[in-house]
Amino acid sequence: MFAVRGLVAAGRTYDNSYPIRKACTFLLSKQQSTGGWGESYLSSHNEDYVDSHKPNVVNTSFAMLALIYAGQVERDPVPLFQAARQLINMQLETGEFPQQEHVGCFNSSLYFNYANYRNLYPIMALGELHRRLLAIK
Repeated sequence: MFAVRGLVAAGRTYDNSYPIRKACTFLLSKQQSTGGWGESYLSSHNEDYVDSHKPNVVNTSFAMLALIYAGQVERDPVPLFQAARQLINMQLETGEFPQQEHVGCFNSSLYFNYANYRNLYPIMALGELHRRLLAIK
């Protein structure tokens, strides 16, 4: 998500940037049938993507934001609608989102969670999707 946003800030687009197209292709290929994304912490050990087979709030939010920044709303918003539905369904009655598996790993040995990521990024992704949809109407 951060790399795509940086490339877009530097003037790159889906149409003129192979890395952005490659990122979108990868993300869309990993979207789960639920509409969300979920990467296992084992990806770090295996040095290859390992699907957790269940959606993760932070992973789904990061994937949504990368796709939004890359212009997915204008190309085909359906995967984003599916992801938004997944996030909304994961929200707890308190308004928070569930704490799930670790979202990061350093040096294949230190696993960590940023406690606020689970609440910050879903709201950011849903808000950015809403903003982009309003902009194209």
